[in-house]
Amino acid sequence: MGVRRCGLVFLLLLGACAGGAEPPATSVSPEAIAARSRADIGRLQTVQEPLRGSIQTWLNGVGLARLDADLWQARLDRTCAEEFWVNTGALHALADEFVAADEAFVAADPVLAAMHVDRPPTDKSSAYVSLWTMALNNCRHLVPPGVVANGPPDLDRGQ
Repeated sequence: MGVRRCGLVFLLLLGACAGGAEPPATSVSPEAIAARSRADIGRLQTVQEPLRGSIQTWLNGVGLARLDADLWQARLDRTCAEEFWVNTGALHALADEFVAADEAFVAADPVLAAMHVDRPPTDKSSAYVSLWTMALNNCRHLVPPGVVANGPPDLDRGQ
């Protein structure tokens, strides 16, 4: 099993392994969580690269399991259209929007909510860097070579 797949399995099962913590008020069986994790991993494996890697970047960097390939393609196309490499304000706004939408999506699904019950608050700087990386992989042909060589800017400052 590759490192990426192991990381995905770890994050998807993280909610199932709440070390001694009380189960959430809307308890979901461990079997339901395991079945959902297997289904999500299987569905993600059907996504073509580089989009699969981008979705895994979001999952690993932000910790939110939103695996819909069509949704992510549309999000990345929007991010590229905003010229994220020169417009960090747009990158911040889009990442904040995507995090809020994904948190609402997770909260509305009882199994996902159970899987994410012990998830810490979203680290916004991780969301910004993750989205920058994902968008770069989506539209590298639009980004000047110097930007690629320099890597992501200091996204904490909102330049």
